[in-house]
Amino acid sequence: MNKRQRRKHRLELKVRQLESEIFVLSRENMDLYDKVMEYKTELNSLRQAQERHEAECSQNVQATNAEFSKIRYEMKRLKKPFWKR
Repeated sequence: MNKRQRRKHRLELKVRQLESEIFVLSRENMDLYDKVMEYKTELNSLRQAQERHEAECSQNVQATNAEFSKIRYEMKRLKKPFWKR
């Protein structure tokens, strides 16, 4: 083999090697993309659950505050002045 043929052969081997590496990397990228999409789906469902939880908690807080206001009002109403004790 002369120099050109050896060089051509080396370059062909290098090209095949790079093509196989590209194939492997593209497969890994696809796997990673699938994982990212799976995580995004899970994140969206968790975000929706958190929003529902926050909405429910805010309703509970409002109801609790209303009850406390009623109790405070009743306590003030029932409280006797100092000179009537």
